[in-house]
Amino acid sequence: MDAVVAHGYALTRKDYQRTLRSFSHKSFTAAPSLCLTAFDELEQIGWDAFCHRHDPYCDVPLVTTLAQPIIDLPQAHSQRGCTTTKPNR
Repeated sequence: MDAVVAHGYALTRKDYQRTLRSFSHKSFTAAPSLCLTAFDELEQIGWDAFCHRHDPYCDVPLVTTLAQPIIDLPQAHSQRGCTTTKPNR
């Protein structure tokens, strides 16, 4: 994930390395090395191949349409005081 975010911000390897050094990695000292390896892999094989290799949901199609209501509750509008007409001015 970190490599993807770095890629999204268009960081160079040097910038990413400097960013990684600014964090404490006491609990997982291998993190900077693993992150840089992933960053290099992303740069080498490209976005699509990297996501296909590392994202378990890459084959799930992205839903781009808005959700549609499955029920209509017209009484809910009237109970809340909502109106469907514009007020007279």
